Amino acid sequence: MKFGRAHFYADENVDQDLITWLRGRKFRVQSAQALGYKGRDDRFHLQEAARRKCVLLTNDRDYLDHLLYPFAEIKRTAIIVLGTQYRTGSVEFGYMLLALETEIAVSGTKNLWGLKVELRGPRIVFHADVRGRIRRDEVDISKPLPSRTLFEGP
Repeated sequence: MKFGRAHFYADENVDQDLITWLRGRKFRVQSAQALGYKGRDDRFHLQEAARRKCVLLTNDRDYLDHLLYPFAEIKRTAIIVLGTQYRTGSVEFGYMLLALETEIAVSGTKNLWGLKVELRGPRIVFHADVRGRIRRDEVDISKPLPSRTLFEGP
């Protein structure tokens, strides 16, 4: 079941060009900078995304540290880590936009809750707590996707 399009909360290290691009495609994006939250720590941004019922959009890879930011803290949100600082116009930037628009944002905010998603060029890496085990699954969007379920297998 899908719950509409995802809503985003972009922390202060997300490039304004990306925020503008998402808004141009009619996605709701709230920006930490526009809200006056410049200089706040990472935990504040995570809590603010959850409070606003949005998916946190960030460049900060610290969120992928499962001990520092356990999955229990993201039950009412999700985290999308943009992987690296992309140059506008680069192939990697194009893949990031494609992943956001066609694979992530259309999933709906509630379908993403509890996930950490890392965008790395043509690869989308999903991190989740599945029945008490931290699982990781990777999808390459540059190739046709076989029909499968994430986090299958042992």
